[in-house]
Amino acid sequence: MWIDIIRNGQKMRVYNLHLKSNQVTREAETVLEDINSNRAKALTNIRRMVSNYRRNSMIRKEQVQAILKDMQQVKQPIILAGDFNDTPFSYTYQQFSNRLNDQFKRKGLGIGSTYAGALPGLKIDYIFCR
Repeated sequence: MWIDIIRNGQKMRVYNLHLKSNQVTREAETVLEDINSNRAKALTNIRRMVSNYRRNSMIRKEQVQAILKDMQQVKQPIILAGDFNDTPFSYTYQQFSNRLNDQFKRKGLGIGSTYAGALPGLKIDYIFCR
């Protein structure tokens, strides 16, 4: 979703997004519980996690491409913020960081973790600007 706003006489485009989730939280929690007691079940859940990640990454790629296509038409400053559901090493992050400035890199400190779940320490939420 996006909106054009005018601040101090300057128009800017603000995008708010929530890209497709990886849907691996439940499996990740189960793997952590079963890793020592039921390795076969843990392995099955790891396979399911990888499969979900692969499928949902492809959906996010399509979402990213649609946003980038819209952004190409925008001449004014852009703020792009939300839940990207991907790490700084992902295709998603690379596509946006190649075109916009990651504001955490400009002003933040530390790891910048934005996800407090079964896989702690992940950074999946961002604010980019141009």
